[in-house]
Amino acid sequence: MNPILETALEVQRFCRSRHWRFSFIGAIAVQRWGEPRLTQDVDLTVLSASDRRPSSWTRCSRPIEVDPRRPGVRAPAPDRALEAASGVPIDVSLGGIPFEERVVERSSAWDVGGDEPLATCSAEDLVVLKAFAGPEKDAHSLSRLQAILERSARNR
Repeated sequence: MNPILETALEVQRFCRSRHWRFSFIGAIAVQRWGEPRLTQDVDLTVLSASDRRPSSWTRCSRPIEVDPRRPGVRAPAPDRALEAASGVPIDVSLGGIPFEERVVERSSAWDVGGDEPLATCSAEDLVVLKAFAGPEKDAHSLSRLQAILERSARNR
């Protein structure tokens, strides 16, 4: 298994051991729903009430800053707040708005060939997340989003 997926499994076990609600998003979900591509990190959303956040992240992360999308909610700093022992960067988005709660609720298991499947967001939620992340960063993003939806429809 590649180091990115191994790190994702390690992060998943960490979250589950603390009974945190979460979902993998970003490139890991793109690998599931889109065409496989190289990724350098693990992205996930962890649900957190606006007045508190999982305290264990504090002990293992660099300084945090206020997330401009959600005043009053603190999020990891953009310079990669966490890193696995393997050196794989981990980007954690602390979710709390209703859409993010639904993303986590609609997550499903993806068999990656390890001891357990990874909990990834749905294809439809991935499209929304990628659209808001700024598809202008990549000239192929819109065609990728369309391919994700088409592949998801074929796999149902």
